[in-house]
Amino acid sequence: MCAQARRSWKWRSNLTTRGTTKKTRTLAPGRGASTERPRREHPRQAELPGTRRVLNHLHKALGKPLCDRYFERVAQLHELEDSLRVTVPSEFVAGVIDRRFGEALRKAAAGELGKHRVEYDIVPVVPKDDAPGNMTRTKPQRTRTKRAPIPLKSLDDFLPDECNKLALNAARSIASGEGTFSPLFVHGRCGMGKTHLLQGIAQEYRRTHPGVQVRYVTAESFTNAFLSAMRAGTLDSFREAYRGVGLLCLDDAHFLSAKRATQSEMLHTFDTIGLNKRLLVLASDEHPRDISKLDPGLASRFASGAVARLDPPGGAMCERLLVEFARRRDLVLEPTAIEQIIGHARRDSEMTGDPISIRAIEGLIVQVEAACRLLPALLGDGRRVGAALVAKAIGGESGVPSPSPRRPARIEKIIELTCAALGVSTEEFRGSHRHRRIVLARSLTVLLAREATNLSYPEIARAMGRPNHSTVITAYQRIDKQMAKGERVGTRADLDRVTIAALAERIRRELAREALSR
Repeated sequence: MCAQARRSWKWRSNLTTRGTTKKTRTLAPGRGASTERPRREHPRQAELPGTRRVLNHLHKALGKPLCDRYFERVAQLHELEDSLRVTVPSEFVAGVIDRRFGEALRKAAAGELGKHRVEYDIVPVVPKDDAPGNMTRTKPQRTRTKRAPIPLKSLDDFLPDECNKLALNAARSIASGEGTFSPLFVHGRCGMGKTHLLQGIAQEYRRTHPGVQVRYVTAESFTNAFLSAMRAGTLDSFREAYRGVGLLCLDDAHFLSAKRATQSEMLHTFDTIGLNKRLLVLASDEHPRDISKLDPGLASRFASGAVARLDPPGGAMCERLLVEFARRRDLVLEPTAIEQIIGHARRDSEMTGDPISIRAIEGLIVQVEAACRLLPALLGDGRRVGAALVAKAIGGESGVPSPSPRRPARIEKIIELTCAALGVSTEEFRGSHRHRRIVLARSLTVLLAREATNLSYPEIARAMGRPNHSTVITAYQRIDKQMAKGERVGTRADLDRVTIAALAERIRRELAREALSR
């Protein structure tokens, strides 16, 4: 390709080339200098709803045969923050695609993704030595470090109660090696002990069956490993690692929702484990039939064994948990302290509309332990914890408020906590998206930044990546009115009954905890 043609092409498409040093070099139009930026790894395009919409748009515009020939077999599409990237094996292919389909790509990117820039990523290919003519993308050699095993919890530490009796007995049966209840599917709200049960099963089975391979993994890790194996062409090794185990414990099974390729792989893994009479245990926030966008075949397999629910603990169980968590931290709670902590947990439960969770109780004890270390003078004899110390740690009936930051909070921490509470990524937060939960995250950040920092509106706007401070002022006025009306969050199923004011208070407490630990 001549220099003049190449310059024209760059002007139209912002061509990028990539070598094998895990760097991407972007050539700006009319400039010889280059800027380095890290190479980005992308999941398979069929797994991403954005690129799937672009492909559907191209199917309609170009016809399915032509689209499949170029964009399913030769080129790969990836949605970036501000552009659509087309990964191709050579500059020649990039030139062909740009000449023939450049306009269609730009229209699809703008219409389906709101991106107005298309860039090309050149990934050279070389023939494999053992298969002449079979092309594969070159990859730099990576040094792999062996990960330390996850420290697993024990079934002996799981306190039995009416709210968990069925699930605990089924877990002990599986851990002993009996396959009567396999697959075992445990479900319940967040913080009820599902992960504890699964890790306890894995640890106990490993102890009683030495030499048998046991794997505890989250559904997210399973998905990431599957996608990595597809990209690397190592699916056989991946399947051997997951289908050859004696016991597979899969946590957070609801994460598989809407991931068709991963669900298909999980279905075959499930069948292989069952045919080999191996054991399978799963945990999820929801019953198999209630997991949205879950393949019916997979849902029926999940429910084909024992399905046990973990219910919220009752009042007596909450006190038992509180005393036990304190004992494990070498603390002794006075009766007034127990009553004060339980009352605090109940008020939080009423404010959020959610039942008291085991994780919430443990979190309160962690706050008390932190106060014990920072304020040892308030500890009684024998490390006894009284109402005064509890009030300092979490607030209580004595009228002492929750600990507040001794110095201004960091706005980066406010953004982090707010995004985590609403399930918003930092890219979405700083981008131009206008989804309700993203707008709410920005408004809450402004509110909390005005309360907990010394920043002005322009400084808050710059920290949030907003174009000017007038948008920040508008956000502050908007959330002030929403909270005055008692509006609810309503952006996710678990936040439907939570008011915006309650969510703001929850984040304030997280900020206070963070300040206490500094």
